[in-house]
Amino acid sequence: MDFPNDMDVLVVGTSMVETLLASSLSVVGASVLLIDRNAHYGGMMSSLNYPDLPDFVKTPESNSATEQKFTFQPPETCHDITDFEEKWFTKLYSSDRANEMPTFPTNMDLMNSAISTFSQDNLGTGLNSNDTSHSELPLSTESEELLVLPEVDGLSLMNESSEESTASDSKTSISRLQAMQKSTVLQYMRRMEFDIMPKLLLCESVTLDATLRSDIGRYMTFRFVNNLLSYQPKSAQESTEGASSCVVEVPVCRKDIFTSKIISLRQKRTLGAFLEWGLKLNSSECSIYQTFQNQPLHLLLAQQFNQDEFTQKIVISHILMCPPDVLTETAVVKMRQLLQSMNKFGPFPYLIPMYGSADFPMAYARLAAVFAAVTCLSVNYSDISVNKDNNNRRYKIMLTNGATVYADFVLLGSDYIPRPLKQPYMDKWVLRAVFVVLGSLSTSSKHFSSQVSLLPFPNLIHSGLYTQFIPYLIHKSFENIQGNDHLMGVCQACAVANQRIDSVSGCFSEMVDALFVTGDGVGDYKKPRLLHAMYFQYPVFPDLPVDMLQQHVPGFEHVYVAPSPDASLTLDSCFVSSEKIFNDIFKKRFPQDSGAQDKDRNYASLHAIWDGKFPPKPPKPEQLSQEMEINELVISAPDAQDALAQEQQELA
Repeated sequence: MDFPNDMDVLVVGTSMVETLLASSLSVVGASVLLIDRNAHYGGMMSSLNYPDLPDFVKTPESNSATEQKFTFQPPETCHDITDFEEKWFTKLYSSDRANEMPTFPTNMDLMNSAISTFSQDNLGTGLNSNDTSHSELPLSTESEELLVLPEVDGLSLMNESSEESTASDSKTSISRLQAMQKSTVLQYMRRMEFDIMPKLLLCESVTLDATLRSDIGRYMTFRFVNNLLSYQPKSAQESTEGASSCVVEVPVCRKDIFTSKIISLRQKRTLGAFLEWGLKLNSSECSIYQTFQNQPLHLLLAQQFNQDEFTQKIVISHILMCPPDVLTETAVVKMRQLLQSMNKFGPFPYLIPMYGSADFPMAYARLAAVFAAVTCLSVNYSDISVNKDNNNRRYKIMLTNGATVYADFVLLGSDYIPRPLKQPYMDKWVLRAVFVVLGSLSTSSKHFSSQVSLLPFPNLIHSGLYTQFIPYLIHKSFENIQGNDHLMGVCQACAVANQRIDSVSGCFSEMVDALFVTGDGVGDYKKPRLLHAMYFQYPVFPDLPVDMLQQHVPGFEHVYVAPSPDASLTLDSCFVSSEKIFNDIFKKRFPQDSGAQDKDRNYASLHAIWDGKFPPKPPKPEQLSQEMEINELVISAPDAQDALAQEQQELA
């Protein structure tokens, strides 16, 4: 197959806005070429495993991009990610005597089985049940590195079915050690997906409507976010009923409110009354809402629903994920969206893509391919210029693979715009932390490999953080180890800053100390064990003008810029800018007859398949088949009439 060199639209980048527009334009009949300089889909929305994520993030920056101004050559940096850090939170040991330190099989065929444990006798005389220091272990330069992990809650050397163990046996098991090869942990990490930009999906949102309308759900699998958690310091925890851990489950739906043990009966009544009021609220007729509309929400909760400070914190910081001083008008809009999202597909309002945020752009790219769009990875543009060749297309684009493409429209992702051009439109900095943990944050008695938990962390205080954004952590269980109580999982944390932070790891240190066990000594083993962490930060450009290049460069009236997703938890912001770009290209691409069908295409015309809503709804196969049959009948009708006339003449 020859590389396509004559297209209606060239899309550079495979992030959310780019692939959404590529699929939408393909559905309505435009020929689209989609390229990406990376070897994977997603751009800044990529979901990568280990070590692909560090390799991608640690791509060296170039200063040459800072010298470019109003140029159409791409920046030499492939992303805006900076300040990458990587840490192991365990001590490494080696032993030259195989009978004193157990080893684990590293064969990939054994990765699906549970990791074996060893009794204390197999650990040799260098350790005893009451000693957590490891100074007596003989060190050697040979043998493979081992991660020495203290026992996590439930990570007992005893059989799970044994329910008659004494309290002293339980205390002894905590002090025992388990040795795990570093290569084994790395093998698990190679099978995990780490998001650069983790996103969730509300069951009542623009993103979900577009997902259903474009029918990309056939290419995706979702999980429910089935736990909403809250970190409670010990002082606050003592005031709650039945709280046995610093991380507790927050009631969200009606069933959770009645069964929750962290709030009293009175608190349940006030919380349920507020949620019911919000669901039935008619803002134009409710006098209570009009009174508190421009006042902080906590005043409404305290004065009208008699909620105490603890219940107010649950509502504002955890259920709504809003700052403490949020106005009632803003909070009510978000609350109604959450309540309408409940019980739509399940009891919980949030969904998450099974294999990471990159599922969204990959699904839209796949839809584009169904409608004849061409995708080429590991290819970038080297120059864009107004076409002066003997060709009907407006622009001439030189690619890094040596090909030359002519197109009428060009869409550039925000990653492909030099930093000096987009610097004035920088919105916020997103701070990211990716934790690989052993254990679960949830207080549920049973933990499953499909479990996903959301933990807002308003306790995170750091200079420079954006106070209107609640930091959060998404915990995805990956695989069961030794039963349901032992989960290898990934925790992805996000915070937002007004400017670039000097130390991203320092910003998340309070979260790490509160939620995880990091040291080699005795600690709170009801917390998950932190094995590995990665930190980085990047700016976002959600307000990047789509006509930015059109304003500065003559002749670039058909070159558009795709803004990046914003720093929020969802992807709803992507659809506003996408619809604007689509409508503009559509008017220029089909200026006269919007229902005219391209001669070289065999599917239905735009007029037949598009109802004017964005994104365009792709036709079903039976619609395509019917349209083709009609076209064939129309084309063959003159021939049939001539044949009938000739037959009548012969009979005469």
